[in-house]
Amino acid sequence: SLSQQNNGTMTFRGIYLFNGTGHKVYNNVINNVSLTSGNFIGIEIRTGATSPEIYFNTISIDNPSTSSGELFGISEELSNTNSVLRNNMISISQPTTNVKAALALASNSTVTSAFNSNYNLLYVPNGNVAIKNALTPTFYPTLINWQAASGKDANSISIDPQFASTTSLIPTNVLTDNLGLSIPGITTDVLGITRGPIPDMGAYEFLTSGFSEIKRSLSLNCYPNPAIMQVIVDLPGPQIQKPDMAIYNIKGELIEINSDYFIRDKSLVINTHFLLSGLYLVKIYSENNIYEARFVKQN
Repeated sequence: SLSQQNNGTMTFRGIYLFNGTGHKVYNNVINNVSLTSGNFIGIEIRTGATSPEIYFNTISIDNPSTSSGELFGISEELSNTNSVLRNNMISISQPTTNVKAALALASNSTVTSAFNSNYNLLYVPNGNVAIKNALTPTFYPTLINWQAASGKDANSISIDPQFASTTSLIPTNVLTDNLGLSIPGITTDVLGITRGPIPDMGAYEFLTSGFSEIKRSLSLNCYPNPAIMQVIVDLPGPQIQKPDMAIYNIKGELIEINSDYFIRDKSLVINTHFLLSGLYLVKIYSENNIYEARFVKQN
């Protein structure tokens, strides 16, 4: 998190690997960057051929205010670093009058071997998936452009993760679920939640039940979403008169059961004012089924 708005001529970095080998950088969240002038880099690697392993990081440069600086997700400073990039989630939606890119290569880098990169989310609307040499740049605006030039990121995606909020970087876009690659030795996420056999990209493993495991036939519509003071869940039919209801947080922890809700017409109205910002799962229990709805709470 960075509250400063102007950093002058000094580039700010979330994480800076200045020298050395054997680095592993994983389960970090870099967000809430308030800069509107000056350059920002989420993770930068200075020394060539050091091959750091950079896994399961979430980088969000999504300030809605326009910047005049360069904005990069993961960058190498001098030449090929051979960085291993897996399961990182980079979103750079902040508008800038300068250049922005998820991946930035140094001027002396070789495009086909600069990064060992795959299974990442690289989302930079109105920007570039990758760039080489920011001074006299070669641009790779789309993931297809970058894949063709580098031969990397064959299993990566370029879609909006739809974070729960600016401070809760849990994706709500179902298309991001279960797209990562299992990494030996990294079995939990930034919150200590056990990662699935097919893990999620980024620092957070999503809902314990997993988006893809929620049966469509038993999923319920809910609104408004995101919710602030209350969320309304449409009930599946007249057979549920006074249902049991439970709310779980992103860790799968029970937050609320059978209180703070009322029935209106054919809907369940749940008070959410007491919840922190984040992604939640509502479970409604009938005699034969468990119905589910998920919503984002914003403060």
